[in-house]
Amino acid sequence: MSKRWTEDFLTVGEVSDFVDAVTGDASTRILLGGGYVSRVPRRLLTLLGSCVAVCLFDPVAGVGGLNHFMLPQRGSKVPLPDDVRFGDDALPWLVNSAVRLGADRGGLRAKIFGGARAMGPNNRVGLDNIEFARGFLEKNRIEVVAEELGKRVSRQIRFETNTGRAFVRYVDSGDGQVLIGREQAAMARLKAEISEA
Repeated sequence: MSKRWTEDFLTVGEVSDFVDAVTGDASTRILLGGGYVSRVPRRLLTLLGSCVAVCLFDPVAGVGGLNHFMLPQRGSKVPLPDDVRFGDDALPWLVNSAVRLGADRGGLRAKIFGGARAMGPNNRVGLDNIEFARGFLEKNRIEVVAEELGKRVSRQIRFETNTGRAFVRYVDSGDGQVLIGREQAAMARLKAEISEA
């Protein structure tokens, strides 16, 4: 897992910076098991199937961030440093990073996306991810102000860290199938890792 820290932002896992060809804005793509929190304006982008992204922001402080977790809990497996592929690591990292950069824990708001039934109606990964995210946020008294969850669709999420604005675009079936294939392969590796522990 890679990690970067500056006075303005924190990252963990797989992230990549790029310039949006349409708007010319600097943006950061958050990949499977990644996270990014910033106190300066930044547009974050991620693609979701059954994974869940929580967008967290403090509208007064202008601090916000996004994570992209694959499975709700790691179970008995010993955590690796800065491993946020699991919700039980990703969400505390997101909250603590936002507070570290100046957010007021009591002023945090959340938006939740993803959790698609992308791998078939009998696969509970998406639903388990949704339930975990909602439960964590409720337990930590973080208000959920928007969500777009479930269904059998993949989504692209764009999130503005300083305003908390989020935009959802459904991904067409071709791109969605590529994403689902990547998620299935990554989850199979992750589940094998867990069973070896």
